[in-house]
Amino acid sequence: MKYLFDTNVLLRNPALIRDYRHDVVVSPTVLSELDYRKKIPEHQENAQLSIKHINQYNIYVLKKPHYKKDCNNDGKIINEAKESSQNDPIVIVSDDEGLQVFARSAGVSCISLTSFQKEMMQSSDIPTEDDQNLFNLVKNGRLDEANIFLQTHSVNPNFTTADNLTPLIHFIRKKQFNQTKFWISLPQCDLNHYDHSKFPMPPYAHAAQRGWLKGVQYLLENGANPHLLSDGKNKGNSALLIAVWDGRFDIVQYLLESKTFQISINQADGNGFTPLMKAAIKGHTLIAEYLLKQSTIDLLIRDRDGKSALDHAQVNGNHEISKLIKEQS
Repeated sequence: MKYLFDTNVLLRNPALIRDYRHDVVVSPTVLSELDYRKKIPEHQENAQLSIKHINQYNIYVLKKPHYKKDCNNDGKIINEAKESSQNDPIVIVSDDEGLQVFARSAGVSCISLTSFQKEMMQSSDIPTEDDQNLFNLVKNGRLDEANIFLQTHSVNPNFTTADNLTPLIHFIRKKQFNQTKFWISLPQCDLNHYDHSKFPMPPYAHAAQRGWLKGVQYLLENGANPHLLSDGKNKGNSALLIAVWDGRFDIVQYLLESKTFQISINQADGNGFTPLMKAAIKGHTLIAEYLLKQSTIDLLIRDRDGKSALDHAQVNGNHEISKLIKEQS
């Protein structure tokens, strides 16, 4: 079985090609769209990186079948997957619900990025003896020995450790930069592989939770997906929301001021809490003031209980934040 990522998935996370290069193929239509998007400033960097990975890792590009004249790009991608699936099953990975519906109606498997990542996680959880040996070397800071070990051994870097984390998340939570950097450099290291705790999160969300700006920056600059959310009992939490809750102004500012990531200031968790609501609840005045200065802030959003950010500020006795919100309303 092979997987085919649609254009929007790759524009959000070009590292998917690198991380799953043994399991993916490329649609000629997607390749053409990436070539076009590299001319658009907001997509240029990720489009170019996606094409670079496709070329660098010699990813197989499907053949173009015959198209009807009125066939749009989604239809072309589906046809390309369907024609090639006759020899080896191909699953399209897309978060576009319209494409998902059309693909399934055409008899082509199509799953979301989250479902794809869960499938890949389930097949790579149990460590081998070699996996564990490398992990122990890196954990103890014996990086030179780890490099020598890799010359004669093959490892899977995405297994689950005894504490239900991946090795990468283990090093992130310890704020061990050299170990984190080493592990990310391993072939097939998945920068978006969730842990298996009660509140599963991707690595960069763990970095945000630990208040480790350097870790957040390094992960995102190396291709981690900035749009992934927590799962489990705390479903829907993001790195931005975590940083606001913990009062980490530096991380909040970094995430929102990067044009590459395009993170929404009005995103909400499973309770409907936005960043401004969380700042209002916790009394983080500096963060609330910063959020209110952003032109896209929406003060009318309400959570699942119908409360606004102003309501939360008043209920929690955070009068300075309440005053700031009223002045902007």
